Amino acid sequence: MSRADLPDPIQFTQRALEALGALSDLDDRGPYLLLPEDQAQRLQSPTELRPSERPDVPGTVFCGLGSALLDQLCQDLRGGPFQATFRLDLPPPRPAQATSLAQRIVFRNAIHEVLDAGPLVASYGTMVSSYVAEADDRYEGLVSATACLTDGGLPDASVRRWLDPGLWPEDLTPESLAPGAIADAISWLWPRIEQQVEQQCLPPLLEALGRRKLRDHERIAAYFAELIEEARAPRRKADEGAIRSKVEHLLAERDAKLRELDPRYTLRVRVHPVATVVVILPSVSVRLLVRRRKESRELRVRLPAQASALDAFCCEGCGSSAPQPAVCDLKLHLLCDRCVPAPQGRFDCPACHRPKRALESPLYARSEGPRRPEVQVAIDATLGLRSPRGHEARFHLRPAHVHCPARRPRVRIR
Repeated sequence: MSRADLPDPIQFTQRALEALGALSDLDDRGPYLLLPEDQAQRLQSPTELRPSERPDVPGTVFCGLGSALLDQLCQDLRGGPFQATFRLDLPPPRPAQATSLAQRIVFRNAIHEVLDAGPLVASYGTMVSSYVAEADDRYEGLVSATACLTDGGLPDASVRRWLDPGLWPEDLTPESLAPGAIADAISWLWPRIEQQVEQQCLPPLLEALGRRKLRDHERIAAYFAELIEEARAPRRKADEGAIRSKVEHLLAERDAKLRELDPRYTLRVRVHPVATVVVILPSVSVRLLVRRRKESRELRVRLPAQASALDAFCCEGCGSSAPQPAVCDLKLHLLCDRCVPAPQGRFDCPACHRPKRALESPLYARSEGPRRPEVQVAIDATLGLRSPRGHEARFHLRPAHVHCPARRPRVRIR
């Protein structure tokens, strides 16, 4: 499809907003629209707007190709997230192989023994989501996550290959969608989507955003510094009060210009699910007994069909993968090396004690120099699913404050 085949953005925006309840009028400058308050908040636009195809026209709202308003309106026209369940007809693994692999599992601060092994039909899910990050520029991308729907374990790479829609074989057997299967998949997969966006996608954007804000801050500060220096040393003799008044005016104008950098360099991220797929695989379940000091706990690990390794444990502290977990002393929670870097001795378990994160960090509370960009990440996770009671299932992120490494801006998730 060429650009000439696309509808006119102004007319499309007008018709789409009228369908949402907006009132429109037409004058010599084009359409003028009055939006309902709730729709204006959802679209993050003013209630009174005049659409324009160019972003530099004063008194208008940009709605051309690539604009945030047009992208939001197109989201309503797209189909819902793809949802499917399949059964993969593969030969089951051997229990002896699963037992041998289970005996070689490494717990960093505990011992274990294999109790028994038996066949099991396991369900694995994968979710693909798209994200759009907007500040002074626009970034788009895709992220995906895979997990076992029983306990969130991460399967082997050979199993994740079966969950890639582009590599599905022809012998897939469609399976009826079990009630709550997709919701269970989302409960395990969405936190990992959040982690990928936050830890892998955002840091490069934040670093570039911080450099651009620092550059603009230095440019504005240097420009007004020259003006203030010239005002304090005029070529002709001037009254001290007039010089002081001019300097105060320049300082006020400089501060106003610097404050304008904050909304310009505020990053807003929207994440939309694209597809959620559940694949049912034959597997072998191995029962383990884990001991730490005087406590013990039973665990289960799985070896799915066509896999060369057991599913990695899911960290009960942060939800990420824990191939070689440590266990806490109280309830023997499984913890990854990020939650517990040094498992020697006694340590605080993030699963037993979830401390409240500090709302502010002294690292980013300094007043000298330009402020780092404050990043607001607004995750839109309305999936359009229906629960057994008929209510729409919505999944939202919990409020959190995550601090990136040194010299990176603070990420605030709302």
